[in-house]
Amino acid sequence: MFNMTPRSKYFDLKPLEAIELNMGYNEQGKRYYETPTGNRYPSVTTVLSSMNQEGIAAWRAKVGQEAANKISTQASGRGTKVHQIAEDYLLNKDNYLEGHMPANIETFKQIQVYLDEHCDEVYGNEIALYSDRLKTAGRCDLVARIHGIRTVGDFKTAKKYKKEEWIQNYFFQCTAYAIMMYEQYDLWCPQICLMIATDEDGLQPIIKKTVTYAEDVYKFFEKYHEKAMLTNVQN
Repeated sequence: MFNMTPRSKYFDLKPLEAIELNMGYNEQGKRYYETPTGNRYPSVTTVLSSMNQEGIAAWRAKVGQEAANKISTQASGRGTKVHQIAEDYLLNKDNYLEGHMPANIETFKQIQVYLDEHCDEVYGNEIALYSDRLKTAGRCDLVARIHGIRTVGDFKTAKKYKKEEWIQNYFFQCTAYAIMMYEQYDLWCPQICLMIATDEDGLQPIIKKTVTYAEDVYKFFEKYHEKAMLTNVQN
């Protein structure tokens, strides 16, 4: 059973020319991409994973490794499904709910209401991007006009509202994609938008100016690569 309700909106699609990135592959738990020019870069999430290591370790110690692995696997699976619904919805597919579980559909509906009210033009979703300056690559959830402004958007799922100090890596991730958009397409996205669908508190939309984090993102990625280079030399 699918499409229990008809589409509530169709978007103005203005897709950007796709960039070809070789499929990401894992090496020692880290994902890498190969760019069209042959450079091999770690994924954005691989670089930023170091930001929350202490907090994640503390949480795992609190709930236990087995429970933590189960929760993480379930959360990842749900996030993937909700992302897929959002992608199909933004591509104006009429069967965007086909094959999805009711719980994931209900989670997506939080995001759907926000997109219907505030998003009109869509330039792409799951966009392959890379940066030779940041030396990183990845796929951006959404680039669209939100609240009338070109925006890098990101979909997240969670149990409850997140304190902003807990999710600085989310803001850095979106900012990195905005930097890549400018580098690859000469298109500046003045704002980033997180759309966090929660089980207990509804949708938590957070909008920030891209320039708020740009300088810190450049510094963070530079330090990451310096550390990685030092580690390689020592090994």
